[in-house]
Amino acid sequence: MPIADAGADQAICLGDSAVLGSSEIAGSNYYWSIIYYQYDPSLSYLNNTLSNPKVSPPSAGNYDYTLTVSNTCGTVYDYVTVTVNPLPTVNAGTDTTINSGQSVILGTPEIIGNTYSWSPTDGLNNPNIAQPTANPAITTEYILTITDGNNCTATDTVIVTVNLCPAATITADSDTILCQGDSIKLTASPASANYLWSNGKTTPFIYVKDTGNYTVTVSDNICTDTAQITITKRIRPVTKLIPTECGNTNVSIHAVLHAKNIGCQGKYEFVVTDTTLDSNNVYHIVRPDSILYLDSVCLIMKYSTTYTVAVRTMFQGDVSAYGDTCFFRTVDSPSTQLNPPLCGKTFNLDGILRAKNKVDCAMLYQFRLIEIDSLGMNGDTLGAVSSDTTLQLKEFPCDRIKFNTRYDVSIATLAGNVWSDFGSTCSIFTTPHPTTKLNPMWCDSVVSFYDNLYHYLISISPKWA
Repeated sequence: MPIADAGADQAICLGDSAVLGSSEIAGSNYYWSIIYYQYDPSLSYLNNTLSNPKVSPPSAGNYDYTLTVSNTCGTVYDYVTVTVNPLPTVNAGTDTTINSGQSVILGTPEIIGNTYSWSPTDGLNNPNIAQPTANPAITTEYILTITDGNNCTATDTVIVTVNLCPAATITADSDTILCQGDSIKLTASPASANYLWSNGKTTPFIYVKDTGNYTVTVSDNICTDTAQITITKRIRPVTKLIPTECGNTNVSIHAVLHAKNIGCQGKYEFVVTDTTLDSNNVYHIVRPDSILYLDSVCLIMKYSTTYTVAVRTMFQGDVSAYGDTCFFRTVDSPSTQLNPPLCGKTFNLDGILRAKNKVDCAMLYQFRLIEIDSLGMNGDTLGAVSSDTTLQLKEFPCDRIKFNTRYDVSIATLAGNVWSDFGSTCSIFTTPHPTTKLNPMWCDSVVSFYDNLYHYLISISPKWA
């Protein structure tokens, strides 16, 4: 006789599958059917002649299957029941919208015997209860999974949309430290329809002159937030030269020095001290801003000199202490020379010597002539001073200038009461010695000795240039 084994009764969850029967026996024919008043489309001609078909009943309930097995020896029957358990009822709740910082309760009341699992867990106070409180930072889709006593599960989702309300802030236009006599502009954000400041103002910004705490409440149709800022009084701060300018050893007379800007109204006093051992020169320069232009004190600055600088601020009698002292050194004194096109030229006493260039901040130009004899040896040295870059040869001691002579010319400058070295030397020449003769009106005249001598003396008109 054939063997019919429909398998043990089974319980599954709706949507799952059950495998009926057992392994096929060779020589046997198999046929599965379901009781006439039940309906299972998963059992069809495609699989109802298998020894172990897979079925998926379409709804909850009990499904009774009959297995018929036949061979040449006869026909036998067996029966099996598949119980399909319904899925648990699941409801994650209605999609909702909240403002940033608000919370909402998800889900529906608990059903005894069910277990609950929410994911993701971000913003949930408890992900394993039926109705957790959600406070997500951003829009989030939550998935609820419920498992019942039959170990059947079901899922549902809910979307919590978060209106990201930017936090209210207060921005000061400079800093939050109030200088004497100053006011500070406080601006609220974000841009909104309604503002309420702690001083009663309802504008987006206010000006304050007093210290203390200031708050603003910013609101619109969705969001409300409050911000606070503290304004304190500034003891007039100490300042100094910016670090990149301290210790410089090659500072031009035209340089610009910068103190650190303290952001307060008022003036800046720069104290510049000449560190030369034999100098007691201390200069106080008051500026309306934090910038010192050395051009403005050109006549007191020296080349090749180290200076210390300290800075303080002043406003309406409120004076800070001096900041840290730092030093700088001016560039070496520039030199000049005779304008090259004049070198090698011959000059009379009305001739004009001219320096090649004007030296910054130079108050005087010293022209030096060194006599060079026919053997190339140095002779007499002459000097004359001019307030600009030109000098007539006759400005030198006239009785010491020689005619028909070579002179080496060099020039030094006086800037900041310090003479520079003489610059490069070049040579010039003086004209030959001029000649003269007896006044023609006395020629071929007969005069007494004394008259002749007198008229000779008064009639010769020497020209030395």
